[in-house]
Amino acid sequence: MEQQQNPVDSYLSKVIQRLADAEFGCDWDVSQGGYVFRCVARRLGSGPKTKFAGTSYLDTFLLIAELPSVNPDSLKAFSKECFRYVKKTKRISIPYALPPDLSYATPAPVLLVPVAITDGIAPAVSEAVRRKSPANYWTAFQIPVVCDLASNTLYHYERRQRWGSALHDLFRETILPLLAP
Repeated sequence: MEQQQNPVDSYLSKVIQRLADAEFGCDWDVSQGGYVFRCVARRLGSGPKTKFAGTSYLDTFLLIAELPSVNPDSLKAFSKECFRYVKKTKRISIPYALPPDLSYATPAPVLLVPVAITDGIAPAVSEAVRRKSPANYWTAFQIPVVCDLASNTLYHYERRQRWGSALHDLFRETILPLLAP
């Protein structure tokens, strides 16, 4: 008798294939601050869809972990730990990683997408995820995503921010299709 994949592994197999097709590099089962990121995906973009503000190139990270439950505080703690991981591991080898015409004084901005996979989310929590503005930092933007496998739904910040609004458009056009259940 054939054994069925559990829902998290099934979801991850689809997402990982899409990430590979979109030229993301991936590391597996990375531990950081009490979390195990099942997948850490990174792409330093240089194409038209990943060029940011006309001068810099966008460094995109997706950190995907399974969380037993999600509430605003646990999602905030998870996002903060994802940011710590990105700060610790983000390295650009200049001049080799960037084209010679790029101003080396301008670091590549970061789009961080912490992805929490869970099996059920309370309506009040999903509403908070969609309405509460995520934390952003100088040249680093994060948009947490909750993938609820019980309803096959992605929850993320839906409003448009003034600071980093171009990245929100890029996120909606590029990142959300990669993460669809």
